[in-house]
Amino acid sequence: MRTPIALAAILSIALPAYTSEPREGDDVPHEVVTVKTLDPDSKGRVPVIITGGANGNPNRLGKMPKMRWKLGVGGTIDSEGFNITDLDPTSGLAKMRMRKGKNDDDEPTLPAKKGDIITHIDGIRITNTTLLIFAVNSANDPRELPIVLKDGDTGKPYLFYVTARKELK
Repeated sequence: MRTPIALAAILSIALPAYTSEPREGDDVPHEVVTVKTLDPDSKGRVPVIITGGANGNPNRLGKMPKMRWKLGVGGTIDSEGFNITDLDPTSGLAKMRMRKGKNDDDEPTLPAKKGDIITHIDGIRITNTTLLIFAVNSANDPRELPIVLKDGDTGKPYLFYVTARKELK
């Protein structure tokens, strides 16, 4: 009889606690930072330096808006941010822009890839899925989301602009 109890104790420690889905109107404490851009690299990517904020602690309080915008990405959260594991080919993350605004037809776009990490959206540090949903849906223009993506291979953060997808219900 000890084994099942011991096993249950280990599983309860090892498995994360799952919270319910956020609801419209819920309070969302979040951390806002300043994203400082540097000169583009040889591939046209814009490196960034993150300043300000509150060392990972919330410094603002917002209300969860109606959830109608999505990124079309799957992944997991850890201390670095949202780790991309799956990417819908129609997602805006499959065609990230290096500058704000509509790209000219001959301007290159870059796809996010498995292993890349979304660290900030619209200046909001992403530390859980509620913040990811909040940042996408509370942005002034979800079709021009400024996203800081940490390259999964190099660990360097870059600024991209992404179009979220509107979900009609």
